[in-house]
Amino acid sequence: MCEYVRIIYQQNIIENDRTTIINPDTGYYLELDIFIPELRKAIEFNGTYWHSLSNTKERDIIKRNQCKNENIRLLVVDESDWLDDKKQIKENILKFLYKEV
Repeated sequence: MCEYVRIIYQQNIIENDRTTIINPDTGYYLELDIFIPELRKAIEFNGTYWHSLSNTKERDIIKRNQCKNENIRLLVVDESDWLDDKKQIKENILKFLYKEV
């Protein structure tokens, strides 16, 4: 998915960013799979197994809230959706990146 983002958006893209969002409960940074600083947008790819675990679900909620607090728009893509309909997910990503806020 990151390769696709790099094709359609050829500016600064940070993969696996651990410098932007902090978990207020632990003080540790949370990872954003794809972060585009100039747009204040991030994309998360949620793998089916990993994101079904309860502690991961809690971190995902914290991450969404912290992105909102930092004025970062977050798009979450579930692995099952990506596998089922890549074309639609690619369209969603394109709209997400280029839609005016």
